[in-house]
Amino acid sequence: MVVDAARDGLPSSRPPPTDWTRTAEPDDEESMTQTLRSTTQRVAPIAFALAVALATMLALPGAAHADNHAATVEVGGDSNVFTPDSVEVEVGDTVLFEWVGGNHDVTFEDDSIDSSETTSEEGFTFTATFDEAGTFAYTCTVHGGMDGEIVVVDAADDAAEDAAEDDATDDAAEDEAEVEETEQPTDVDAGTGGALGAMPTFVIALMALGVLALAAPVVANRRR
Repeated sequence: MVVDAARDGLPSSRPPPTDWTRTAEPDDEESMTQTLRSTTQRVAPIAFALAVALATMLALPGAAHADNHAATVEVGGDSNVFTPDSVEVEVGDTVLFEWVGGNHDVTFEDDSIDSSETTSEEGFTFTATFDEAGTFAYTCTVHGGMDGEIVVVDAADDAAEDAAEDDATDDAAEDEAEVEETEQPTDVDAGTGGALGAMPTFVIALMALGVLALAAPVVANRRR
């Protein structure tokens, strides 16, 4: 006989029915929050390192450009001179002037080139950029005779001139070779004619002996 515990007021041994309508949304939200927090903690150092690297990369070109000069001229020092007093650069190059001692300035005769201030600050630097070819003289207005020059050349023009000189040299060499070939002496003896001149000497001698041998009987008969 089956006893209905609920009907008889007895406690039931069966588990309560599952409530399938209840969801676990609070647990899901907490889990997502923890996941985002963990991901952020892992990604933040990487993002910071990338930002630092990017900033460094952007800063390096500017620093390199600031040091990009074709020549350096020392201003002053133990005596009132520019060292070296003459440098050669190409169009578009920048020359750096660095003060090593004394009260000086760098003043260009060409007003299109900026000049420096007068200073005695050791380590002070001044740059000048040259956008066209030519010779640009400069001086220190504080000390007479303290002069220098910047010789600016156009690399493209120099290359074209070198190529033209090479072509001229090659043409001259070819012309000289042709003249030498034209002036080469021939084996033909002008005194003996073309055919005989081309023959060896011993052949000519043998032919002469043969002629004499044939002529000897004829001469003897005539004498009789």
